[in-house]
Amino acid sequence: MAGPATRRVKSYRFGRRLFLRVLWAFIAFSVAFGIVIAKRVEVFGKLYEPAAGRLSPFEDGLPIITGLADGFMAVIWMGFRFGLLVGLPVLAIGVMHLIKPWFRPRIYWYTVALLSTSSVAAVVSGVFVYNVILPVAITWLMKFTKDIANPLITLDYYVTLLTTLILAMTVVFQLPALMFIFTKVGAVKYRHWKRTRILVYGIAFVFSALVSPGFDISTAFSVLIPFGLMFETGMFLSWLVDKEDGNYLWFNTISYYVTMPYKWVRNVMLTHLGI
Repeated sequence: MAGPATRRVKSYRFGRRLFLRVLWAFIAFSVAFGIVIAKRVEVFGKLYEPAAGRLSPFEDGLPIITGLADGFMAVIWMGFRFGLLVGLPVLAIGVMHLIKPWFRPRIYWYTVALLSTSSVAAVVSGVFVYNVILPVAITWLMKFTKDIANPLITLDYYVTLLTTLILAMTVVFQLPALMFIFTKVGAVKYRHWKRTRILVYGIAFVFSALVSPGFDISTAFSVLIPFGLMFETGMFLSWLVDKEDGNYLWFNTISYYVTMPYKWVRNVMLTHLGI
């Protein structure tokens, strides 16, 4: 049994390792934050590309600010968000490596897989929002209000809209991995996901309406359709874990009739031809 001195040494070593991992995450955060501040013109120029110069009626089409400090605060907040995007994965990797001895191998690698897919999903959702959802939302809103108002979109609103949509889609793109892992560890069965399908789609419809600016239909469906695809992908993956637990989209039935001629020919050859 370890004495007090041994426990103090172990606690000191653990604290030192944890501090180093937090330090590395802070350095990554600071570097990303500094890049946004130093390259703010280039960074925000890329952020404005989906709007195609339609954020204001002025010649440059840039969003407006209503106070002298608004632009400064928008840059700071964007740097903070980008810093978290870079720093949190560094911290997660360090902490997971630190606490690895406390996990059973199976649970540890499931957790690593979940974190990895979450990171990939965040990147994919950001690209999807940037290239698909945001241009569609801006185009629809501009056309809808074309003859009744001249839009003056503030910088803070545009940044908030972009980050909110990315966050919403990040959650959506997590579904397949989460559903598969929960089914794999036995926490949820495929039949349970199937029973909640209607309820989940109802919640998804409300969620997509809430995260869309002004409850516009185009943005709502731009969120709802990927959600449906991700949920059905998760359903399929959870069904693959135990195919006897249900009949996903009649796959078992289709597979039976597709393979039935092959099985019949094979039985005939085995029975009558001795092959």
